[in-house]
Amino acid sequence: MVLFKCIDDNVIPKCAGHLYVQSDVYGFGVVLLELMMGLRALDPKRPGPQVNLVGWAKPLLPNRMKLKTIMDARMEGKYSSKGAIMLAQLILRCLEEEPRKRPAMKEVADILEQIYAIKVKT
Repeated sequence: MVLFKCIDDNVIPKCAGHLYVQSDVYGFGVVLLELMMGLRALDPKRPGPQVNLVGWAKPLLPNRMKLKTIMDARMEGKYSSKGAIMLAQLILRCLEEEPRKRPAMKEVADILEQIYAIKVKT
């Protein structure tokens, strides 16, 4: 499974043989991260630590200044800073190592609706 190649090596032993509904939330968090950055979860063509998108980007998500540098450049800055911060926070919650700490998909959907409702700067 490609998803498990995206997971931090420290997480795999903890969840081996244990799939939860929250595993889907983790996977969705990976997809959200791919969409936000415009990059694939795994890309052996990227340099060193950037091969694994989750491992590389997760530490950057809480930093508002670095967040601008990892947003998909094709958006050309035409997004709400508040929305980007909310999305980064949501992604971090979805990528929690402990499945019980991840939000329910209903909560994820509600937050995405809130982000969608934010006016985009043009």
